[in-house]
Formats: sequence, C-alpha cells, structure tokens
Amino acid sequence: MKSQLLIFTLAFLLLYTTSCTKKTPTTTGVDFTLDLTQPANAALKKTSGSLISHEILIMHFANNYFATASVCSYGTCTLAFNDTTAQITCKCHSCRFDINGVVKKAPATINIKRYNAVLIGNDLSITGS
Repeated sequence: MKSQLLIFTLAFLLLYTTSCTKKTPTTTGVDFTLDLTQPANAALKKTSGSLISHEILIMHFANNYFATASVCSYGTCTLAFNDTTAQITCKCHSCRFDINGVVKKAPATINIKRYNAVLIGNDLSITGS
C-alpha cells in the first residue's frame, strides 16, 4: 500500500511540475500585422474573440483590441481569454489577469506584458518591446 501511494505521489509531482513548461516566451520585440480577412484570424472579427499569434494573446473585447503575452508569469503555461469575466486565465494554477495584463488572482505576482493593438481597416497591428 505504501509503495502504491509513493508511486502515485511521484507521478503527481512529475505531472504537476512539468505541466507548466509548455513553452517559454522568446519574443523581445513585437511588430507584426494580422489581416482580419484571413480565415486564420476570423476569431478576432467577432467581439469577445481571441487567438494566439507570434506568442501574443490577442483579444477583441468591448469594441477594442488588446494584446498581452500568451504565457503566464507564474508558471509559463499558455493563457486564455475568458470573455465572460473579461479576464485572462492560466489553466495550470488558476492565476487571473485583467485585460491589460495586471494580476488579479494569485499565485502570480508579476503582471504579464501588454502590447499595442491598433486596427486600421482590416489590418490589426501589434507592436511593443
């Protein structure tokens, strides 16, 4: 019985400590444009839509576009936009950030990077350093 508990504990720790190593952001300078008429970017045409491109989480909410890092500052897990709460969430540790990347729920204590998002016609420009 003790050996089964030990095996379970080790398996849990291995899974828990490796689940947040999906990818580490390598982007230092950001400067790209998304054509919103392209099918790959269709999620951004609807209000409350979001997608990840170039390691940046891009969100369309309340008739505005927002862009933040797509990786949590706490455990390097991929973030997702929750349009119901207007918050960015981390699936690994339940961290939450507001739409501007400011920490709203621990365990994260460091804000995520925010980028500029400007729509001109059908082109959405994402910039920042």
